[in-house]
Amino acid sequence: MLISNPWPAAVTRVAFAFAVAVIVGLALDAFTETLLLGAVGLLGYNIWQLYRLEHWLRCSKRAHAPRAEGLWGAVFDGFNRQQKRRRTRRERLASLLRRFRESANAMPDGTVILSGHGEMQWWNRTASRYLGLRWPRDQGHRIANLIRHPDKVGNALALIAGPAQTQIARCGAVPPLHLTMA
Repeated sequence: MLISNPWPAAVTRVAFAFAVAVIVGLALDAFTETLLLGAVGLLGYNIWQLYRLEHWLRCSKRAHAPRAEGLWGAVFDGFNRQQKRRRTRRERLASLLRRFRESANAMPDGTVILSGHGEMQWWNRTASRYLGLRWPRDQGHRIANLIRHPDKVGNALALIAGPAQTQIARCGAVPPLHLTMA
């Protein structure tokens, strides 16, 4: 979408209004008063548009910014475009997260997603069943709290991995934790 530059039209409108004010002021022999009246009118218009923008940002529950013409129309349209991009991105990320959760829940293995500090953020049904995790009670707890109870984790890992090596991967800069069941 090509967005045109609104400034040339805005400057042209102000110049035209100034020219009209000069002509009317000279014709009425009230040059200063006419220019002052035009400047006050332009200032009032811009204050009104700022009020509409501020009120919409602070109070409005409407999804779209107010309608306006000229430069203020471009500003309001810019807000609408940004909101639409954010909404589209949020919907795309929600869809991706939903598909990830569906995939992880379909896996026969237990999956636990950890933060960079080892805190449990999400887990699938298999991990919930084997590790006895309950949502939301255990969300945000460190995985190390489970490992301190080797009977709970050991039994779960034995059910999941048998004699194979098991790796609990962490997101972030923390190195992965490797557990081997013999």
